[in-house]
Amino acid sequence: TDNSVVDVDADTVLQVGKFDHFTAVYSGYSMELYRNGLLSGFKPLTGQILTTAKSLTISRKDEGTSDYNFRGTVDEVRIYNEELAQSIIALLPTTFKLKAGIEDTIIIDFKVYPNPFSNEVNISLPTGENISRIEVFSLVGKKVFQTTNSSTNIQINIPNGFYILKITASSGNAYKTKIIKKD
Repeated sequence: TDNSVVDVDADTVLQVGKFDHFTAVYSGYSMELYRNGLLSGFKPLTGQILTTAKSLTISRKDEGTSDYNFRGTVDEVRIYNEELAQSIIALLPTTFKLKAGIEDTIIIDFKVYPNPFSNEVNISLPTGENISRIEVFSLVGKKVFQTTNSSTNIQINIPNGFYILKITASSGNAYKTKIIKKD
């Protein structure tokens, strides 16, 4: 920030062969690191976030050094423009545990935006694909929304939280993605 730079480390070291989910949050008064939805590290920090000409690096000190490299897999990186609530952070690790039955997915040229959304999402399928059915599932696989409206701009009235959006095209292809409902 314009006041300081801090380094926040997790409370324990990573274990080989185990997946961990990390969320970092700058709240305006602290830098917080969550591991699997639980607070793992914390440092006081205030001030405005500054811009930089440096590249964004993840699991590495910076682009100009080779020390501190992470030897593993990093997946599903997201950057939000506002602080996430602790209740949302607690749900994030479970978004990777999808219930069986909705894995028949094609990902090529499929977009849903904005995400997070408040009441309305826009859907962009590959050229030539048309929407046949839209379904939204809770993270435990319960269907919470369904429509056969073929519009690419859909109102989805569901409670705040994490969901799986599944779109079935008239071709029979299925597309799915994680979505976040946040008022």
